[in-house]
Amino acid sequence: SFAIIDVSSPARPVRVATTTLVQTGTAPQGVYVSGRYAYVVSDIGNTLHIIDIGSSTVAPIVSTTTIPNNPARVVVQGRYAYTLNSGDGALSIIDVENVTSPVIRSTLFPSSIGNSFGLAVSGRYAYTVGYGSDALNVIDISNASAPVQVATSTLDGGGDAWDVVVSGRYAFVSERYADLIAVVDLSVPTSPVRVASIPVTPGSPPDGVAPGETFVGPVADESGLRFFLMYNERLRICLYILDETAFVPEAFDRS
Repeated sequence: SFAIIDVSSPARPVRVATTTLVQTGTAPQGVYVSGRYAYVVSDIGNTLHIIDIGSSTVAPIVSTTTIPNNPARVVVQGRYAYTLNSGDGALSIIDVENVTSPVIRSTLFPSSIGNSFGLAVSGRYAYTVGYGSDALNVIDISNASAPVQVATSTLDGGGDAWDVVVSGRYAFVSERYADLIAVVDLSVPTSPVRVASIPVTPGSPPDGVAPGETFVGPVADESGLRFFLMYNERLRICLYILDETAFVPEAFDRS
């Protein structure tokens, strides 16, 4: 299911709407919000759902598109949605200008493939990481119909690359089992260079950490879902990251 949660009180988030996806057991893995729409990819269901969130209490699905081989992450930039497959590391580019009828423009299989969960898009480039290959891939997406992989950088952190965030000239990659953040210089996109490793304090979540964010602690909503509460000092906002290691109830009761 897809949920809208009221976070006006950061310490007590409240679920205000729930949308059932096309079928049970679809395993939604990634969500991205752009404008009045939420974009949700389902791993087992192999789908991209576009959901109208113009009303905070009702969130209807406006379209469902088949994305083969376990899409796990989605990012939207302009008229395109970018999805990353967990099964084979493939990057798909979907034209979502017409939200009721999305069109897949291309699919690229990076040379360094494997199970992948990390995707970031910045400008003309997409960045993917795979815990099977422990590598960062740089992909030129300036032509949506013909993306080109321009570089692959093996991280060699021994921790399986899990997620990636790009800020300015740097990529920050979480190394899941090494408990560290790898810092990669992207100033030359065709030749990314790992320049530093930042240890993650034991007990804090190693995934989804971005520069300028502080881990506050775990919080739970009324249904039992547990989140990591992060504070972004620059934007002065609180962020919630779902704790995927905690038990997730199959059904929820609205309060």
